Amino acid sequence: MANLAGENLSKSGTSNLDFKNKIESTEKGIEKMAHDVGKSLGDSAAGMEKMAAGYLKNSREYVQENPAKSVAIAALAGAVAGGLLTIALKNRH
Repeated sequence: MANLAGENLSKSGTSNLDFKNKIESTEKGIEKMAHDVGKSLGDSAAGMEKMAAGYLKNSREYVQENPAKSVAIAALAGAVAGGLLTIALKNRH
């Protein structure tokens, strides 16, 4: 079997060394691509973390500056969410 593979490589004009170099080159390319994808995902996650921290900071500042309004907004949001859940659960049964 190994002889047959070697004969096929010889017939195609490709030496074993060329074939080995192509495989190594492909492996390195795949490793680089995986590394680049991982780095890109890490950068995206870091950006999302910074954005979320900014939203949290702005929300806290708003609540500190407008406590009564914040409580009213939270109560209204809770009432709407509760009403929607009640409707959804009634329709389900």
